[in-house]
Amino acid sequence: EESAQRLVTRWLPRHLNPWAWDRLQSHQQAGHTCVLLSASLDVYLGAVARALNIPHLICTGLAMQDGRCSGRMSTPNCHGEEKWHRLQAWFAQQGQPRESWELHAYGDTRGDLPVLRQADQAWWRGRPWHS
Repeated sequence: EESAQRLVTRWLPRHLNPWAWDRLQSHQQAGHTCVLLSASLDVYLGAVARALNIPHLICTGLAMQDGRCSGRMSTPNCHGEEKWHRLQAWFAQQGQPRESWELHAYGDTRGDLPVLRQADQAWWRGRPWHS
């Protein structure tokens, strides 16, 4: 947790894309449901989601054993098609099918493409993206 907090206080302010930060704040101010969906690990991404005031986090889990990292994942890697499957499962947990949501998706890696393809509005590296 201490390392995650250092990431949030030292790294995040210098590396958070200003355009992405502006878009996130616009969605939050509009009352949209925001989900941080990433292949990154939960051991630090939880602190990032809290710092950005994003209430929902879907990411790759790191397995712990006796308070230490085991070197294994506790979930499938949340990358590519798995990312889309995990988001679909999240929609189901909310009790509403994907079609009842207006999905805005933002991506910057090839692993984001399956979600971008399903979005009502998609952005790739700060530019509108169409599949």
